[in-house]
Amino acid sequence: MLALGVEIAVIDVQITLRFPEHRHAEVVLGMPGMGPLLGAEFIACTGRDTDAFGSVGRLAGVAGLTPVPRDSDRISGNTRRPHRYLRRLPRVFYLSAQAAARFCLTSKAFYDRERAGGKTHKQAILARAAVASTSYGPSSATDAEQPSHRNGA
Repeated sequence: MLALGVEIAVIDVQITLRFPEHRHAEVVLGMPGMGPLLGAEFIACTGRDTDAFGSVGRLAGVAGLTPVPRDSDRISGNTRRPHRYLRRLPRVFYLSAQAAARFCLTSKAFYDRERAGGKTHKQAILARAAVASTSYGPSSATDAEQPSHRNGA
């Protein structure tokens, strides 16, 4: 059992040293609460090419963080939780949002505001995760092309 812990620690160090070499590392590490291990998991979940999503809304949809419409003929505006999404990706955003709520002042203010509004801890963290997924943005876009998606909140 002790050998397994040592092996995991060695792999964590290898990931930490290797992750900054990835072409999206700077953008991913710029997200609040995202470190080298979560960043590597994010890159692994997205298939190494985050440009394939095209937009931050699509990334949030694939992560299962945005509601899906459940409209009928005359009724609109009903939404539900999605059934099909990448199961590992929400975990990355949830853990990064949880870390950001503890250590990033902007994220902590967002979390406190959500809690003051009556949301539970899990609801406030999921709201922060949804905001984090939309603050990423494709790496090929410049700040001039998508300024609204690069909010720090």
